Amino acid sequence: MIAAYIEPILYVTGALTASMLLQFAAPGPVLRAFNGLEVHDDVALFFARASALPIALFGVLLIWAAIDPAIRTPVMVVVAIGKAGFVGVILTRIKDFAGGYLLTAVFDSLCVVTYGAYLAYLANLAGL
Repeated sequence: MIAAYIEPILYVTGALTASMLLQFAAPGPVLRAFNGLEVHDDVALFFARASALPIALFGVLLIWAAIDPAIRTPVMVVVAIGKAGFVGVILTRIKDFAGGYLLTAVFDSLCVVTYGAYLAYLANLAGL
């Protein structure tokens, strides 16, 4: 069932993930608008920008994986691990300052579960 929908799922989740290019371009305004964080410290803005680009590139890879099934499995595995780790980081600081990342944690968790279901489906097909 999930296999029939994996391409549109990858396009949508890839596009949303690639939208982190906005944070790369303008970390302060994006953090304020989407996460409710007022960040004025140059070091924090540097790290917000530096982390946004690899995340956005994960999104580009997801879109590419929607187009090219040959790279789909490794891309989904790597992105799922990255998203799961990010959710873990958010959850460790949710009460301190990461509350603005709750929607991100929910989205990334849904991605991890969805990608995991698809990968489990593939493993079942392969008899693993």
